[in-house]
Amino acid sequence: MPEQAMKSVGDVYLRNFTEQHLKLVEMESKAHRQINRCLQRNHHGIISLQHTRYHQVMLLAFGVQIVLEKQKRTPQE
Repeated sequence: MPEQAMKSVGDVYLRNFTEQHLKLVEMESKAHRQINRCLQRNHHGIISLQHTRYHQVMLLAFGVQIVLEKQKRTPQE
């Protein structure tokens, strides 16, 4: 699992995600912190933005794979 090819947005990881994609997403959502609340998993296992289907179509068209990471990081030090 090459983490270099993944971009973290809160608890969501986007594969093959570039800064250009982030700018497009930020333009639509105004604050990408809200993306976490807008995400839903469809029956294909793809995490899509609930508020606008434009994001899902745009990201899939650019070859971005959206993955939901459910691991909670707890500092044990």
